[in-house]
Amino acid sequence: MKLSDIHLRDPFILAEDGVYYLYGTRRGATTRTIPWQGLDVYTSSDLTEWSEPHECFTRPPDFWSDRDFFAPEVYKYNGQYYMFASFRSETRLRCSQILKSDSPLGPFVPFTDRPLTPDGWACLDATFYVDDAGTPWTAFCHEWTQIGNGTIDVMPLKPDLSGPAGEPRTILRAGDVPWAYSLVDTAGNNFVTDGPFFRRGKNGKLYMLWSGFRAGPQYFYVQALAISDSGNILGQWRHADRFVYDEDGGHGMLFDGFDGNMYLVLHCTNVSPNERPRLFKVRETDDGFEVEGHAAWRGATCHPLTQLQADILREAKYVTDYVRENEFEYGDAPVNPAFNHDAKLISCDRMVDWIMYRVGFTDQVESQGMVVCHATDKTHDLQCWCELHGFPRIDDIKLLEPGDIVFVRPGTSNAGVVYPKHTFIFAGYAGDRGDEHLSFRYDCGKNERIRSIQPSCEPLCDFMFARRPVRL
Repeated sequence: MKLSDIHLRDPFILAEDGVYYLYGTRRGATTRTIPWQGLDVYTSSDLTEWSEPHECFTRPPDFWSDRDFFAPEVYKYNGQYYMFASFRSETRLRCSQILKSDSPLGPFVPFTDRPLTPDGWACLDATFYVDDAGTPWTAFCHEWTQIGNGTIDVMPLKPDLSGPAGEPRTILRAGDVPWAYSLVDTAGNNFVTDGPFFRRGKNGKLYMLWSGFRAGPQYFYVQALAISDSGNILGQWRHADRFVYDEDGGHGMLFDGFDGNMYLVLHCTNVSPNERPRLFKVRETDDGFEVEGHAAWRGATCHPLTQLQADILREAKYVTDYVRENEFEYGDAPVNPAFNHDAKLISCDRMVDWIMYRVGFTDQVESQGMVVCHATDKTHDLQCWCELHGFPRIDDIKLLEPGDIVFVRPGTSNAGVVYPKHTFIFAGYAGDRGDEHLSFRYDCGKNERIRSIQPSCEPLCDFMFARRPVRL
């Protein structure tokens, strides 16, 4: 079978003695039905043709967990194979535990009678790393579902891996990165960390792959990279200036193939039930890793967003979801909806008002709000408001960036003045840049858009100019 035929998340590949062993989270692993209470391994000799699944861990009758068998990773250590995996039960929060086997095919059995991660913590995605001094470590995610701003914590292990040899220490907080996207809570408190994985670089730096959600047009789940220049697992850690992969895929890891190439395997997309493992050749650079051909792919955005861009796109998603779910209609609201939206009326310009208000630009008129163009009252004119705030004007369509306020559809007044008739929040290009090409946008310019899930994907036509929000 092909990789595209294998339905799993959180893939991990162990390469040993001419065989590749693929592990991952089964489809349906969040259920409590018996078929999902186990973990599988697939084998291949060429990374192209894969075996049928072989169950390498079967839940013992007395095992404490009955659900959420997640993210198995297998490492050879002191001649034995250790699986780090995550589990949960009705009475115990999700946590990670070590399983052990004499073979990468299993059967794996619990190595200890209790989880590895701290009691009372909601954790997942434990991984394994041995530093230059020979000290074994685990790293795991302290879940956003418990603490809001999800973290990655590291903890030294006893030499025989039978338990911790020290207290956990936080090395990364998801909400600290400039591109982070907050889930669920519009106050901006829920930031996800997923799937840490360590790789020592040829230059001595220590790299950590991890995944989270970024504010952006359509691809939210990303494979990110953090770097410890000292090579120490305790850091200090800094964030790479580009994603390893940003097309709604992540929870990846790196391994060396028998053909001399380095590979990245991750799951893509992140949307159930479409997850599949995907494999890419990877080249090590002076400051990270580059996926072969990634920068040229449709929709690729290599550089993380600024904090303001991330804020604008996050709030644009919130506003457009809110008006759709609350059945707003297209129309001119009597009050700026940023102040009061009881009328349940929204338009393209009032949407921009509302979004900009939510990211901190609160000096807006309350009555009616600002419109695309107001011939007599500049306080109600969105263009003038943008200029007053020092938002740079962008006249070249090829220079648009996510978060820009775009003005389109020229009209001409009786006095011969050309003015825009429509506006929206630009959220990125879906293909080659340029007029008539597909782009993502947040737009409440008509009922069809208001009632659809946004961002929408449409040709960018009749472009006039844009304004780029900045904080002075």
